[in-house]
Amino acid sequence: NGLEKIQGIAYRSPDGIQINPERKPVKDLDSLPSIFEYFPVDKYVPTPNNARKYPAAPFMAQRGCPFSCSFCEVHMVMGKKVVFKSPEYVVDEFRMLKEKYKVKSVNLSKIIK
Repeated sequence: NGLEKIQGIAYRSPDGIQINPERKPVKDLDSLPSIFEYFPVDKYVPTPNNARKYPAAPFMAQRGCPFSCSFCEVHMVMGKKVVFKSPEYVVDEFRMLKEKYKVKSVNLSKIIK
């Protein structure tokens, strides 16, 4: 079925659980397509404390976290090395959210520097 060729995933096969080799992290986040090309922004409803105006959208300007907080999995899922999108890429995504989806509020994830 081809799943054995995809790095960084685990899946169930007739032989049991299969865990593929880890995928190398993307170093240039600007090289990735915008998540909003695949994310249904018009269907997103944040919790009331995460938006001041609607429509709203979630937003991440970085991946990774150097800390190992016991209540958070980010360092395990995205790695400990922090990688940022460029300011230009972030501004372009904000502009696209406003123009294409009429977003009035953006919920920023924590930004570590």
